[in-house]
Amino acid sequence: MAGTEPGYMRAHNVNNYTGFFSSLLNAVKDLNIPEAAFCTTETVATASLILEGRKFTTSDASALAELFPYLKCLGKLHIIKSRMSASATRKIIDRLCELKHLTNLDLFSNIIDDEGVLKLTQTFIHLKNMKKLSLEANVITPTGGEIIACNIAKLQELETLIIGNEVASSLLTMTKEFLKMPNLRKPILSLLVTKPDDIPHIENDVREVVRLLKAKVYSVRPWKVKLFYDATDSDRDTSSSWNTVRLEMRKYTGGGGVLLESSYRELSIVLWVSLLE
Repeated sequence: MAGTEPGYMRAHNVNNYTGFFSSLLNAVKDLNIPEAAFCTTETVATASLILEGRKFTTSDASALAELFPYLKCLGKLHIIKSRMSASATRKIIDRLCELKHLTNLDLFSNIIDDEGVLKLTQTFIHLKNMKKLSLEANVITPTGGEIIACNIAKLQELETLIIGNEVASSLLTMTKEFLKMPNLRKPILSLLVTKPDDIPHIENDVREVVRLLKAKVYSVRPWKVKLFYDATDSDRDTSSSWNTVRLEMRKYTGGGGVLLESSYRELSIVLWVSLLE
């Protein structure tokens, strides 16, 4: 407020309020925030803000988050490939609860540390309309994966979840929570990186998930052309057929992966597990 006093404005060669706020207005325009996101009367969130490939510093992220209370009709927020540090990403996460109508959040290829993951899961109770959440390539640790697994069911409207990083050890916990989410249709657990010594444990968890879901296990590439394993068919429940699943699951993202299709309900889990170098 002091900056808009006549004395300050004259001293800085600012002739009017438009001039004073011009840098802020230009910054908002540069972000391409749609006018519809600022609505005050609409109740349906239809506006999208997609920021891709911009390098966001902690100050940048903090400044963007300051706008969240005014983006009352923002439905989709994608901040992807922005190389945000863990502290910058936390600035965004800290204010997410103010985007009351958010339905689609994608933070692909930024860093989310354990503190950031915890803060994110604490916002789930406020993001009641969330339908799609993407947390891929965020360097999430096994600890962070377990935090997500234990809280994901708070997003009862969620339909699609995409997550990667070192969260393979949370697969069984996460799947049990998935069964508490009536609208979830396709979790994509992509490139679940794990250490070689942990692979036997992970494979046991995957087999337990298949049994829990009474799932059929299909190929991903080509999509559902090959049936590798069927937990509902004793003739297919053999060591040799399960070994095929193990080998397919370990292939890297470009070539492998398996699709677990539950026999209980419309729930399909796309799964890759890869080894750390």
